[in-house]
Amino acid sequence: MGLLNIHKNKTYHKNLHCGNVMKFFNCNIADLGLCGPSNSTEPRGIYGSLPFMAPEVLAGGPFSVKSDIYSFAFIMWELSSGRPPFSDRPHDHSLALEICHGFRESIVPGTPLFYEKLMTQCWDADPSKRPDAEEIVDILLSPYAYQCQLLGIDECSSNNIDELESFDRTLASEVIDQSRKVPLDIHPFAFYTSKFLLFPNLPEPRNSAKVEPVTSALYSNVGEILQAEDEITYEEYDTNCPPPPESDGEHIFLR
Repeated sequence: MGLLNIHKNKTYHKNLHCGNVMKFFNCNIADLGLCGPSNSTEPRGIYGSLPFMAPEVLAGGPFSVKSDIYSFAFIMWELSSGRPPFSDRPHDHSLALEICHGFRESIVPGTPLFYEKLMTQCWDADPSKRPDAEEIVDILLSPYAYQCQLLGIDECSSNNIDELESFDRTLASEVIDQSRKVPLDIHPFAFYTSKFLLFPNLPEPRNSAKVEPVTSALYSNVGEILQAEDEITYEEYDTNCPPPPESDGEHIFLR
C-alpha cells in the first residue's frame, strides 16, 4: 500500500530495499529523501543497493515507477528465501553486467505459484512488462483468485481454496522454513547499505535465454519438491575471489 501511495502521487522511491522497510504493527517505507518527481533528470551514477537496482537504471537509464517494481520483486524474493539476494558473491561490475544479461536469483522450492509468477513478472528486464503497484496490491489481496486464473480454473470452489491453503501451510512449515535454517554466510564484498554506483558501458538489459527450473508445481508434495531441488544444477561462482580493483568513480561508500 505504501508503494502504491508513492506512485499515485506521481513519484517513485529510487532506493527501495528491505533495509528501507520498517515493520511494527504495519509495514512502512522509509528513506523517502531520495523520492523525486517522475519528470526529473538524473545525474550520472546512481545511489542505492546493487541487488535491488533495476537493470535499465544500472545501464544508465532513468528511474521510474517500474524500477521501483523491480526492487519490490527482490523484497519478495528475500521474504521467500529468508536471505538477502546475491549474498554469496561480490556486488561488483561483474554482477551488474550479469543482471543486465538477465541473471536473477533462483526461485526457492516451495514458493506458491501465484507468488512466483508475480515475482518473475516484477523483475522482468522489460519495464513495460512489469505490473504496476495497483495490480500487485490486487493480486496480494486475492492470491487464490490469481492462482486459479493461472491454472485456468474459472471459479475457486471451497474445495480448491481448502486444498490451496493446506498446500501452502505444508510448504511454509516443511520447505521454506528449511531453507531459512541454512547458515547465512554473506560474502565480504556483498553490501546491503546504500552506496554510489557507477558502472559504465553496461549493455541493453534483456531477459536470460536460460530457462530457470520451476519447482513450485501446485499439487506436488513436499517430497517431490525436495527431490526436484536436489536435481537442479545451480551455476557456481568463486565467492572467495576478491572483486577487481575499483576505479576512482566506480564504488564510493557514502555510509
